[in-house]
Amino acid sequence: MSQNNVNQLLNAAKDDGIISGKAIQALNIPDMGAQIQAGLGIDVDDVPASETTLVAMLIDDSPSINGIPNGPQAVCTGQNMMIDSLVNSKQKDSILTGTWLLNDDNPVQPFIDVENSIRLKENDNYYTRGCTPLYRKANLVLGTTVAKMQEFADNGVACRAVVVIVTDGYDEDYSNTGRTVQASDCNIVIKELQENVIVLFMGINGSRVDFNGIADEMGIPSQNVYTPDNTESEIRKAFGMASRSAIRASQNALGFSQAAIGGFGSW
Repeated sequence: MSQNNVNQLLNAAKDDGIISGKAIQALNIPDMGAQIQAGLGIDVDDVPASETTLVAMLIDDSPSINGIPNGPQAVCTGQNMMIDSLVNSKQKDSILTGTWLLNDDNPVQPFIDVENSIRLKENDNYYTRGCTPLYRKANLVLGTTVAKMQEFADNGVACRAVVVIVTDGYDEDYSNTGRTVQASDCNIVIKELQENVIVLFMGINGSRVDFNGIADEMGIPSQNVYTPDNTESEIRKAFGMASRSAIRASQNALGFSQAAIGGFGSW
């Protein structure tokens, strides 16, 4: 898919009232077309459902995760548990998942049916390195989610989404592109998408980090923010809470509204 085709999807989303031109500008990150292409995944014709729910996971893999006892293992186990919960739900046939890491250019897994989801494994497809390009990667995942939702809409399939952001600290983007995306850019996009996209924010390993402040600057409602204790069991619990919210959101329009209102506590 070229940048032009990605622009066509985003402009179609604008025409349908899902997102505005201002938000499209806020999503304008380098190489967006190629990066969104990498995340779109499964062809919409291969999803036999009249309604679909996208569950996108953006997970921190920066070195400070190692400050949590068994931190990398806790993150991997939590992501695995979340996939297992979605696979075991009654809505599994209509759920697509995608997983991104902060320090990978391409997704661990683009959007595919949940039963074929890739599970994170420490020292295999998950290991800590890099920095924390929180805002840039959040907008990439949001942009990919919007484009995928529009693909379904163009084919007459209703589609909503849940985006789960897991981070251990403030935005620190030391990549070549630098801090090209700010919290204010995420704020524009997230607030415009709130009728169709629930963003859940999990702050871990941050006793000195104001996660509520970060989330607020990004436009994420307070009920969608959860800061588990700095232990492996609490991190697993937080992933479990996120999965239950995603399952509620996937049930129907009413379930989505209830999940949006309830945030991490919507079960």
